[in-house]
Amino acid sequence: MEHLKFWLYCNAVFSVTSGLCLLFANQFLQTFLGIHNADILPSIGISLLLFASCILFIIKYHLKRKNIISLIIFLDVMWVIGSCILIIFQLFTLTTKGYWLIGIVGFIVGWFAKQQYKYKS
Repeated sequence: MEHLKFWLYCNAVFSVTSGLCLLFANQFLQTFLGIHNADILPSIGISLLLFASCILFIIKYHLKRKNIISLIIFLDVMWVIGSCILIIFQLFTLTTKGYWLIGIVGFIVGWFAKQQYKYKS
């Protein structure tokens, strides 16, 4: 159970860090990624902060509920699939660096999903 808790905390910390970056470095990241809509990144940032809050709540009160842990893993896998779709189909005509960043973040989120799944049982 301690390993699962560790990986959930890592997921939450990464989500908070990413969310804050998307909120407070919005202008820089828009240029870096090649995004022209100022509302997209802050919206994703707020969503990540809410996701992290849910993870922390689950760690504190529902760590033994496998179905809730499975939901976190599912959401992480959906993030990875969405990242792959963005990259494969070159959606939104992002910069090359932007696609690389999405791929790196997707890989990290996928690693969290794998580790959480491994220690869920």
